[in-house]
Parts: sequence; C-alpha cells; structure tokens
Amino acid sequence: MEDKKLQDMKPTSVNDTDKVVHSNELIPLLARFSKVQLKILEVAIASIDTKNPPKDNTVYIKKKELFSLLGVTDSDRYYRFEKYMDEAFDIKLRIPNSENKVMKLRPISYTEWSLKDRDQYVLIEFSSRMMPYLLDLKKNFLQYQVRETLNLTSKYSIILYKFFISKWGLYKKYRNSSFSNPTISVEEIRFLTGTSESYDHFPIFERRVLKEPIEDICKNTSLAISYKKNKVGRKIESITFYIQDNNEAYTMPISEEKAHEEYYSGLDTRSPIDELYSVIMLEFKLSLGDRDKESLAKLTDFYSYDDIYEGIKYMLIQKKESFELRLLQTILKNRYWEKI
Repeated sequence: MEDKKLQDMKPTSVNDTDKVVHSNELIPLLARFSKVQLKILEVAIASIDTKNPPKDNTVYIKKKELFSLLGVTDSDRYYRFEKYMDEAFDIKLRIPNSENKVMKLRPISYTEWSLKDRDQYVLIEFSSRMMPYLLDLKKNFLQYQVRETLNLTSKYSIILYKFFISKWGLYKKYRNSSFSNPTISVEEIRFLTGTSESYDHFPIFERRVLKEPIEDICKNTSLAISYKKNKVGRKIESITFYIQDNNEAYTMPISEEKAHEEYYSGLDTRSPIDELYSVIMLEFKLSLGDRDKESLAKLTDFYSYDDIYEGIKYMLIQKKESFELRLLQTILKNRYWEKI
C-alpha cells in the first residue's frame, strides 16, 4: 500500500526561492533537531502549498533536488540521509502549556524512499498534530525563502534566524521598535536554543550560541544582526538584539566595560582547540594529560566542537566524572546524547 503512494503521486518541485511558512509557535519546539535535520525539515515545509494543502499531510520531494538544496555531494549521502531521517523520526517535541500537562508532538509520522533507484522520491508525511503549525496561519507566522537557512552552518544559526525573522516580520507590519530591537533574557535564549544545560560558562555560551551564529546569519541571509548584553549587578541577565535589513548600513551598538572587552578579546585570540580545553577544565572539572589532548585534537577532524562537548557531558553522566577516550569515541559515533 505504501509503495503505491510513491507510484501514484507527482512529486513537488522545490527550489531555493520557495518559501518556508509556519507558525511562530513552532520556533521554540525545534531545539532537539540537528542542523541537517532542521534543513531537511525546511525543505519539506517549503514544498507545502498552504493554499492547496497536501493530501494526507504528505509531501514528495525528488532526491536530486533535496540533496542539491542541502549541498550534499559525497558518496555516502544516502547512508547519512537514512541515519538523519531515522533520528528525526524518533524526535518528540515537548509543547509548553499552562495546564501542568506533559504534551509531546512527533512532527514526522511516516517516511519512505527507494534505496535502489537514486532518481526516486522521498516521501515525508507530517503528523496530524504538526499540520496546524504549518497551515493554521491566522495569527503570527513567519515566512522566508528556503535559501535563507540552507547556507547556515549550525542549528543555533537556524533557530536564531527564525526568531529574528519572526520579530522582523512583526516590525514591518506594526513599525514598533520593540520588535526590531527585542530584549530577551539569557534564560529564554537558552530555552530557545536547547542550551539550558550546556555552555555554563557565559563566554563560551556567547561564542557558540550568539556570536558565531549571528556572524553566520549576517553573512548568509538578508538580515543584519547586532546585540548588546544587559547586566544586573555583575551578571548578564538579558540580550537586546538589533535587527535590520542586510542591505542597510548599520552600526554595531555594543558597548561593554573595559574589563569585559579585554576578556572577550583575549578569548577570541585563542584557537578553538584551546577553547575546548578551557571548557573541559572550567565546566567539567577535568584535567587532561598530553596524550588525551592529542587524541581530542584528532577527534576534531571528524566531529564538531559542539558534538565533542555534548559527548563528554554525556560520558561524564554515565561514568560519574571518569574520562575514557574509547567510550567518548563510541558516544560520538552513535550520538547517544541525542537519544536521552
């Protein structure tokens, strides 16, 4: 029965100018997706015609178009695609509510594609509970061309871009500067990006979740973003973002105390691997020997710093603050921390 779906349905042609449209309420639910899973979801959403919703909540996308939009050309792309889809299929989104209930949503209810015919199509069926976020657009919703996010290099960039474009859309509609210059607490940013229990040391959080993603957004999208840190006492409690069109000239309105400027400047001059060592020492209270450091440096050839960070964190939870390189390699290979 399911094979017949692929045979009988004409696939949707997707290009980089097609629009991603969904409710603003979906943004804080996306933190559990990886960068690649988010991009696959972007392409699937962009293939939906909101004026003519797909039958059975199902979209059909040509593999060639999907891989082209994702910029994937390597020989093992089919294996990795299956791996990413398997992981995305298992993800459940926790829906915030004020009724003291646990509400979870599975975005994708069914997937199908041919392993034999490389020119075949990918079938993605959204769950019925996911569709209101994609079609019930009477209230606040965002829309942008899918190419805006496909060149972004991290999940934090994609999630923050969605947040910024939703605010920018409200600003263009109401011309209220509270939308173009939103202030959001650090706690809310952590919730939005899924980093409530990661990057405890603020300078590392700022680099990974704010500075690098914002540079990414400014370079690869139509938005220009800058930000200012707001303190209560000595603690940074909130961030004010300044959102503009990338075609407009803008000035970075960042003004910090001299001590903080010197500290962050010093942090920026360190190599990424030195920063990773600092995270391990500061957050995980681990002291690595020279051999461990060399092994970690080799791991960075295959895994991102974020993955290594999450892998170490998962390992320490399992081993009660005991560092074992082989265990870390197994955790990274299987991405166990994403299955918690």
